Amino acid sequence: MRFPSNHCDCVIKVSEASKVDVSSVGVEGTRCPQDGSLARLIINAFQVVRRAALAHMRYVHRFYKLKLESLPPRIGEDRIVYTGQWVGLVEYYDDRGRCVQLVIEPRYKLFHKVYEEVVLGCGGLSPSLALAVADLHLSSVGRLPAINTALFVIEEYASRNPPYLVIEEPLYSAHITPHGVLRVKRILQNERYYATLAASVSILSQAIKLVSTHLASSLLEVMAKSYAELQRKLLSILATNLQVIEALHGYWYEEPDEDVLLSVKATTHYALAPGEGGVARFLLTPTPKIYEIYVLVKIAEALRNKYGESLEACGQTIHCYQMEVKGRLVKIYYNRPPPKLSRLIYKMTGSRPHPDILVTYDGTRIVVDAKYRPGFSLTARRRKGKLKLSEALRLLGYVTDLASDTTLQLIIAVPKKVRDEELKEQLDNLTINVKLAEVSPRTGIQDLIQVLP
Repeated sequence: MRFPSNHCDCVIKVSEASKVDVSSVGVEGTRCPQDGSLARLIINAFQVVRRAALAHMRYVHRFYKLKLESLPPRIGEDRIVYTGQWVGLVEYYDDRGRCVQLVIEPRYKLFHKVYEEVVLGCGGLSPSLALAVADLHLSSVGRLPAINTALFVIEEYASRNPPYLVIEEPLYSAHITPHGVLRVKRILQNERYYATLAASVSILSQAIKLVSTHLASSLLEVMAKSYAELQRKLLSILATNLQVIEALHGYWYEEPDEDVLLSVKATTHYALAPGEGGVARFLLTPTPKIYEIYVLVKIAEALRNKYGESLEACGQTIHCYQMEVKGRLVKIYYNRPPPKLSRLIYKMTGSRPHPDILVTYDGTRIVVDAKYRPGFSLTARRRKGKLKLSEALRLLGYVTDLASDTTLQLIIAVPKKVRDEELKEQLDNLTINVKLAEVSPRTGIQDLIQVLP
């Protein structure tokens, strides 16, 4: 199997969440297969991504309790491919060395700015959230190494091994007593431990320096640079560990643990994802989930701008943030509110409702739903710009179940709105208030300041 270490010269650009006829797709580059096999290469590439995305969605939900609802690619009839809601780069090589590079660009032209702000802002809310954001990426690209797994390996080693050793030695200068030779205990630094930490951090530092961000898309190139910066931030978080600081400032004569170093080294290299008669590597980002976290970051910014106070994480969790304003406690739950807030759903099903964001204060609860849907409208006549029936029923269920008074409040955040809209309806003694807020790099926190308490 030939797998070149350089880039592939056959480039195809497509947009996310679009339908593509692979038999008539436009190509860039002079080394694309000319024997009719290009369509099969493209289909195989998307099939590899689909399998990897489905497995990754299960992993993120199990490890972080986050629901990744970004649709994976789907192969339809007559060689029609739905590209899915993942943007980035895919390279696929078959067993004859033929290749195709798929550049999946975001449909929202300012998404690269959204991505940048998430990378810059998520660590301010919580280092755990920064790690979760890094782990959202579906990555096996060698030129953009993901160090998350390596960080986990190092942190596990640091926590499970002693930084100091207790050595018991005979005190030869002492006389032999009725109980035997006197022995003394000495506490020494575990040089193998510190040498392993120092060498591991050095490997990660070198891997990040070798990052190449020269991609075939200007939008994705900006995102790749932000991704590389996120990797550096994660490494800097590790560097604040007291044992790591001590390891980097010392001179160690013991050999490091080779098994740990090999594990760290392996995680910074691409892992080939097998496909039908070939292999692929990729770096992909789930756009709806990134936008959802962007809305969370901008809510924190809006509250800080409005009250001069910053949100803080409720412990080590990524699901809860809080701040105190004029004697009242404002809490924000991300994806996972506590079961006690559910009036009926949790009692009936044993599963808690999981709105994107829930803002609570003084007994009032506001559901915020992030819709990565440019051009969205509450009252649009065309179906494309409106909520689906299943979405509307789900949101109504969240608002009704989580409300604590007779006013049901819902904010729908979108990257671009058609017009200012608000729906207010009276159902018996219940008031339902739905507000539309544009949350984007263009408008910033302007709408959020107006609709948040």
